[in-house]
Amino acid sequence: MQDPPRAAFFDLERTITRHAVEQVATTAAWRRGAARATDVVRVAIIYGRYYLGLLVDYSSLKRAGAKLFTGRDHAKDVALYNEIYRDQLHTDVFPEAAERIRAFQSEGVRCVIVSATYRFMVAPFARDLGIEEFTGQELEVVDGICTGRLAEPIYHREEKARVVREIAEKHGLDLAESWAFGDSMNDQYMLEAVGHGVVVNPGRKLQALAIERGWSIARWGS
Repeated sequence: MQDPPRAAFFDLERTITRHAVEQVATTAAWRRGAARATDVVRVAIIYGRYYLGLLVDYSSLKRAGAKLFTGRDHAKDVALYNEIYRDQLHTDVFPEAAERIRAFQSEGVRCVIVSATYRFMVAPFARDLGIEEFTGQELEVVDGICTGRLAEPIYHREEKARVVREIAEKHGLDLAESWAFGDSMNDQYMLEAVGHGVVVNPGRKLQALAIERGWSIARWGS
């Protein structure tokens, strides 16, 4: 009897990529005259509060960030981001992440990105890494214009684990023999949902949890 298929689930920002994609993209858009300096500052403050542990509710970070898109033409933003990706962001992938993904794919392991980054920003990374299945936060768009609100769900913590279980059921995956890669406590439940958790460049809290749970610790980009 053939063994059930396996998968490797990856967070995107600071797991596959070196930096926070949304921060880099906002700064790049500002340099092109397509975003305001205040947008860059607001995104920096939001992420700064998150990394310092001052933002208890992650959902509020995502909702605050979505307001920056209020009144913007979504198709134009997608085209702008694809240009930024081609010019800059494609180089932000950790070589170690790309190598692990290629190795998994060569072994027939399904690779999936489970991310709360905006879906249109995740898509080019998934395409270039040969990953067909991925999540990404959806912006609410009415008549082509962003309302400044998010479409639910917000992919964080328990929601990431739900996505993992849903994909496993869809494809008949053996989660006990599957992997998950993440860089923050936001990925905790996803890491717990599989048999092989891998934390990437973790902070102290996640590193302590990894040691407690017996997860692997990867140092990428050093």
